Amino acid sequence: MGDRKTMQKRLQRARWRVDRDYSKHEAALTKAAEYFGLDPKDAGQRERLLYKLADALFGPPGEKGRPKNTMTSWGRRLVKLGGIYEEKKNENPKLSNAKIAKLIKEEHEEFKNDDVAQIRQRLRWAHELYCEATMLAYEPPEDWEPGEPDYDDYGD
Repeated sequence: MGDRKTMQKRLQRARWRVDRDYSKHEAALTKAAEYFGLDPKDAGQRERLLYKLADALFGPPGEKGRPKNTMTSWGRRLVKLGGIYEEKKNENPKLSNAKIAKLIKEEHEEFKNDDVAQIRQRLRWAHELYCEATMLAYEPPEDWEPGEPDYDDYGD
C-alpha cells in the first residue's frame, strides 16, 4: 500500500473520471488482489477486495500508541544510560546534555541505533533511575548494627 497522501490524490483524480473506461486499470486491480491473496476474476473475491480497499482508505482509525502493559526498548536500558551519563558528567561537568548524548551514541554499542535527540531527552529520567537504583543497592558497612546511635562518640 502506498502512502496516505498519494492514495488521496489518486482518489481525487478518480472522482473526476467517473464515466471513463477502467480497463487500463486491470493491472492495478490484479496487483491489489495479489497483495490480499485474492483472485481478481472471481466476482465474490473481487467484492471482498473492494471492501478491503474501502476499509483501508476510509475505515475507522486504528488505536493510537503502544499497547498497554508493554515496554519500550528503553525500559531496561535507562539505568545503564543513567550510569553512563553520570560518568560522562563527572569527567567533564561543563559538557551539555546534547554533547553527552552524541558521545554516548558514538562510544556505546548498545545506543548506536538510537537517535541522539531521544537519548538526550531521556538523560534526566535515566539519571534519576540510576541514582534510585544505586541507593537501593547500597549496603551498610559490616560493623554497622541497628539501634540507637552512640552520641558520646561525637564529642561535646
